[in-house]
Amino acid sequence: MRKVVRGRWRYDPETGKLLTIEEHNRKYGQRQVRSHLPCPMLIADHMEPVKSMLDGQMYDSKSALRRTYKAAGVTEVGDDPSVTDPKPFRKPRPKRDDIKASVARAFSKAGLGA
Repeated sequence: MRKVVRGRWRYDPETGKLLTIEEHNRKYGQRQVRSHLPCPMLIADHMEPVKSMLDGQMYDSKSALRRTYKAAGVTEVGDDPSVTDPKPFRKPRPKRDDIKASVARAFSKAGLGA
């Protein structure tokens, strides 16, 4: 019976064997890269100028805009209609004629009806 060894492996072309990622990186001096991007994702504080709905001033900094919202005690919700204008879900009511037809079919199949 073979022993199954779990982990991450990389093929070594020089020796023709599989090496663990750590062994391969030590041998070839590579560090483990988590992404093909050159740097982590950065979210900038700068944005296109927007007019505040609270005080009417123009802001080009997200933190400055949110600071005024926090000082006034309001919540920033964006433009998602489900958040800004929530409407309760209403289950559609079945039509009365459809109910009567369904009941008549059931009685007819059971041999009790017209």
